[in-house]
Amino acid sequence: MFSQKFTIPLVLVLSIAPTAALTDKNKSDCEQQTNPALKVATCTRILTGTNLPKDVQVFGHYHRGLGLLLQDKLDDAIVEFNKALQVDPTHARSYNSRGNAWRLKGELDLAIADFNEAIRIDPNFPFPYNGRAAAFYDKGDLDRAIADNTAVIRLNPTLAAPYNNRAIAWRDKGELDRALDDANEALRRDPKNVVVYSTRGAIWRMKGDLDRALADQDAAIRLDPRSSLPFLTRGDTHRYRGELSLALADYDQALRLSPDYIPAYVGRGLTFEKHGDLARAKAEYLKALNAHTELRGDIAASSLATARARLAAFESGAPQPVIPAAPTRVTASDSIPTPALTVPPPVTAATSQGRRIALVIGNAAYRNAHVLTNPEHDAEAVAASLRALGFDTVTLLEDATREKMISALRAFAADAEKADWAVVYYSGHGMEVFGTNFLIPVDAKLAVDRDVLHDDGRARPGAGVGRRRQEAETHSARRLPHQPVPGTDAAHLVAGCGRGVGPGHARRACCRRSGRPRPRRD
Repeated sequence: MFSQKFTIPLVLVLSIAPTAALTDKNKSDCEQQTNPALKVATCTRILTGTNLPKDVQVFGHYHRGLGLLLQDKLDDAIVEFNKALQVDPTHARSYNSRGNAWRLKGELDLAIADFNEAIRIDPNFPFPYNGRAAAFYDKGDLDRAIADNTAVIRLNPTLAAPYNNRAIAWRDKGELDRALDDANEALRRDPKNVVVYSTRGAIWRMKGDLDRALADQDAAIRLDPRSSLPFLTRGDTHRYRGELSLALADYDQALRLSPDYIPAYVGRGLTFEKHGDLARAKAEYLKALNAHTELRGDIAASSLATARARLAAFESGAPQPVIPAAPTRVTASDSIPTPALTVPPPVTAATSQGRRIALVIGNAAYRNAHVLTNPEHDAEAVAASLRALGFDTVTLLEDATREKMISALRAFAADAEKADWAVVYYSGHGMEVFGTNFLIPVDAKLAVDRDVLHDDGRARPGAGVGRRRQEAETHSARRLPHQPVPGTDAAHLVAGCGRGVGPGHARRACCRRSGRPRPRRD
């Protein structure tokens, strides 16, 4: 799936005290960050005083801005930081916090400008490096994000946030072991941090360990059942596992906790797409685009990119964008960072090949065998490419059981009788026994090679796929189900044979059309 980017860089917020005398109660309530409403009310009460010293004015406006920021009232927060800076133009903390507000609004250049100014005023202040790292990350500049997070660690190695945020950047660079190391370091510093558990869960998922991914996301929910983020990330993992009802339940809970939560709308849309319910998927993407929230940066930005791409694919009539499966910046379905979208060139009438159909199968979440990392990604990328090439029907089947695979293959065989070309692509575990290739469903239990003969998972050339018109072949990885399969080179599948897209295991797909005469196109 498409994926949405779904890790939130941790924002560092610093409290400061005024030099002027305040009652201990007012000062404490204005500084605390666990009750934003109380914080705003108390800071407002302080600011109603007369003849306030400048440091008290800065204190009140700054902390009222932080309270509004915690309530996601970004525009109002920016107004308060502006007032603090009017009183003290050298107040680095107000530049830092205003930068965080700009970033959450998706105004990344304004955010970076504020972070730069905070760093110029106080080069040893670690928080603006953290914010600037998040802004660089949102712009897709992972190397500069890593450099700034490393600077935060150098300035204050006790903080969990820079380790978490650097883990996210390593993850998106594909350095999953380094990402996992940083996430573990973050948890050593803050063992009850919900965001870090969500981050590590996403890393486990990308490493193919969906059980550990769910364990971390469950831990995050236990720590804070009122946080929407772990429900979002757990929903993404359920979607990867093909547990679509559980995924929708988690997205629904995320929306109950955070109404108009853009990533949850997009997660629901991607789930409905997997259900084949395109009308409801479109409705969810439109909800995301029309959400009345000021939070349109960070993970919301990549989620909006996914929603726009999917709507364009539904409505424009143009070739569909190829969106890598989440959690790459898609990206995250499972979004959550999203790479730039690419649109293949359109298929012109001159190159039309008649009615073309395809069945694309990606099996990754094996219950009794080695879990694979790439088949779902590969299958979705191939399906998107085939749609963009003008195929009339592309059926995508992920993490299929024996029953689902047989049902899909029978339906495809019937449809192939009315098609000019038929393509079957399979990515997942497979095996060859006595010269026959077998596709392995995710619920298979095979102890030895001959066990496969008791099942009907053979991939026989042309079997039931329109004998009068064309043949379609699939070749799976020639390994036993319990063995890991080494990676292969990426190649493009159009018409003919080619290896699968992306590393992780071996897979092939072939398509042949029989010698049925066709009208000339002179």
